[in-house]
Amino acid sequence: VLPSLADSGDYAAYAISADGSLIAGVAVNNTGDSRAVLWSAISAGNFAAPVVLPVTTFANSIDGVVVFSPFSLASGVARIGTDEILVVGEVEAGNGTIHAVFWRSTNGGTSFTPVDLGTNHVAYAVNTARQIVGESDSVLAPVRWSVSDQGVASAPVSLAVSGSAVAINDNGRIAGW
Repeated sequence: VLPSLADSGDYAAYAISADGSLIAGVAVNNTGDSRAVLWSAISAGNFAAPVVLPVTTFANSIDGVVVFSPFSLASGVARIGTDEILVVGEVEAGNGTIHAVFWRSTNGGTSFTPVDLGTNHVAYAVNTARQIVGESDSVLAPVRWSVSDQGVASAPVSLAVSGSAVAINDNGRIAGW
């Protein structure tokens, strides 16, 4: 059983890193907002309370009021070396648009920077080679992004005319439909 956030109700785990030290998922707070979270192992089989991944990049100003995302979800995670962590998923922006996102930490998970992969896309999985797979919701087709060592993402590359890519292993093999 994973620990929950102090103010959360339900929570779910969607992905685990290849080394088993990180688990990505979602926690629903007491006001009903879904938040992308990351659990980190503190010892074999024991995890710390989850870290909420930031979504401030996706805030919108509507009539002079800053509106933050009520929904984010983490669906994939990879540890690269000792200090770099990539988490992927989706965020609903304050204006209601859905964005594929990856969160990157270069300090072992102390802080994360969100990177927008584009609207009407969802990112489902990431591997240690910094390859991300998901789908384009506008044409319902599987896509892949590559992330450089500096954290810069490529444009999405279409993998087929229809379907979805939901998993990728460290050898670059992709599963989906």
